[in-house]
Amino acid sequence: SSTVTESGLSTIEVTMWVTPPTYTRRPPLTIEQTRRMTQLDVPSGSETVVQLHNLGEAGEARPAILFNGAELELALLGEQSVEARLTLDSAGLLEVVPATGDPLAISTPKMLKSSLPPGPL
Repeated sequence: SSTVTESGLSTIEVTMWVTPPTYTRRPPLTIEQTRRMTQLDVPSGSETVVQLHNLGEAGEARPAILFNGAELELALLGEQSVEARLTLDSAGLLEVVPATGDPLAISTPKMLKSSLPPGPL
């Protein structure tokens, strides 16, 4: 996981992993493994999970998780945690944007590129 400070108020923990389709027999990639990568090349059909923790009290404005500018649906994991899930079928930019609108400086691969068609090799 990676931690960031939003406006100096709270430390948000970001957890991300990408699980390639079963047919690839590749293990999941975590944020720790991809920290220095600016682009992550994964097979089409890979499942991506992004979790945000330590978000503050319920009712406060929450960050958004965007893929190619479209906001992903956030599922509550508790009062201070949310997650978004995405099946990658195209290349795109994954971003975490706080309620203030200023991008968070997180050490995650932002560009996710789908390179292989779905199905057995």
